[in-house]
Amino acid sequence: MKEHFINPEDMGIESLIEGIKMLHQKFSQYFDYENPRMNNDIHSNYATLLERENLTEEGSTVNSVFDDLSFYSQAILKWNHHGAMINVNPPPTIASVAAGGYVSL
Repeated sequence: MKEHFINPEDMGIESLIEGIKMLHQKFSQYFDYENPRMNNDIHSNYATLLERENLTEEGSTVNSVFDDLSFYSQAILKWNHHGAMINVNPPPTIASVAAGGYVSL
């Protein structure tokens, strides 16, 4: 379990960087750079989709959780797309995400 947390003795962030790279790779299958939303292979509404899901009592691997996260993120709005209404809900800057993520650790 300790491998899922930053080691307080060396404060190394390599696992954080690898986690972000893994998420990016999994999400990239749904990227369409011309579309303001992520691609969507789901052909039922979200509530119906969740009715078929079942949370297990035992834990899952990080890889499995990231697979599920990328799957359920289909059709979300990409706030960095030039067609998004950034004056309504501006995208976060990389610096703010990095700062928020780092201090959360």
